[in-house]
Amino acid sequence: MPTSPGAPSQSVHSATAWNWTSVAIMCGATVLAGVALIEWVWPLFWAGVGLAIGGAIFGWRTGIMGATSEWHPPDPPRSVT
Repeated sequence: MPTSPGAPSQSVHSATAWNWTSVAIMCGATVLAGVALIEWVWPLFWAGVGLAIGGAIFGWRTGIMGATSEWHPPDPPRSVT
């Protein structure tokens, strides 16, 4: 499969269980907030918003973007000795 110039030749997917947990928290929070909007229950909606923000912070702390990124910096040049 041809890639564009500058694109990595191989993708890196090393997500951990902690990363998947943060995704599950954010997905569940989104469903909770959506159901709360349909049922018109504002405290439950705000609880869902709070959980989504908490899941995002949890994902940030566990390094979710670094673990699942398609881009990674090139290897440093090796010195020949």
